[in-house]
Amino acid sequence: MTAGSQKPKTARKPKKSGVGKTSTTAKTASSKSGSVKKSKTVSAKTSPVVEPERKRQLAVLAFGGNALLRPEDDGTVAEQLRRAEWAAVWLADFARLGYDLVVVHGNGPQVGQVLIQMEEAAAKVPPGTLDFAVAETEGGMGYLLELALRNRLKSQHLDGDVATVLSLVV
Repeated sequence: MTAGSQKPKTARKPKKSGVGKTSTTAKTASSKSGSVKKSKTVSAKTSPVVEPERKRQLAVLAFGGNALLRPEDDGTVAEQLRRAEWAAVWLADFARLGYDLVVVHGNGPQVGQVLIQMEEAAAKVPPGTLDFAVAETEGGMGYLLELALRNRLKSQHLDGDVATVLSLVV
């Protein structure tokens, strides 16, 4: 080889472990810390078990639908956004303390409001179903909370990904 030239990289062949079995070592990287942890060696006949390192603690925070829509409220989106912004203040405090967050919420008052809207509009448009009202309010509340939390984290110069995940309620 000449000076400055590099030897081409070649893929490593898997090790044989026993008759007809291939062993592999799985790795996972933590996006923030750059640390890598190896998992146990496993047979090709089973899925590798990857156990990522968790540097931050996980906080699961739950609140009811009344946190965004209280009985004394008119029920406007603007009111619910203001309440979501208030919630984002203390959610960001948890993030500042080093927690990863999972936020879950109820939506009873919001579903009731949507059902009244459907009933009042039934003469003009076909009403939706209860499960649709639940999904609609779940998505709307997720949107308001995500928007408020993103804005709060940004205003406090805190890094973090925020995502809304809807689930089917049966």
